Amino acid sequence: MSIRPETGLRHSHRNRLEALEGEALSHDDKTFALIAKRYEGDIIPGKPIHTQRDNLAELAKLLKIFGAVPIDAIRPQDVRTNLDLRGQTAKVRANQERGLLSHIFNQARAWGCTDALTPCAGTKATRKPAVTATWRTTNSRQYGRKGITPCSTPWTWRS
Repeated sequence: MSIRPETGLRHSHRNRLEALEGEALSHDDKTFALIAKRYEGDIIPGKPIHTQRDNLAELAKLLKIFGAVPIDAIRPQDVRTNLDLRGQTAKVRANQERGLLSHIFNQARAWGCTDALTPCAGTKATRKPAVTATWRTTNSRQYGRKGITPCSTPWTWRS
């Protein structure tokens, strides 16, 4: 596999991407969608099955938002806006999408598609929802950890 100097892509990568896009690639076409398709073909298959499923769902959301945008045009403000909007309904998933976007940017830089740093570097993740107190945590604080022990019934007192 040799590398084409005009694109920086290996022949097999270029052929795979042309098949995915259905048209020839130009040297200047560095949209997020194109880089995401390459990421989907090269990186995601090497991950565990559960992670692949999650990454594909996250990638579908990212493609709806950043698909036609050139990779160098994505700014930290765009990532923050996306986090705020997605965080209203799915805080944890929004953070995972941010992590995937960051990894795609790092891969794009490794592939020579961009020189820019990831726009996720300047954004803080959304706050995860607080875990509600359960009977066990509430009562273990109230009675002390030594006073309650697990057994066949929900809880019994030590003597």
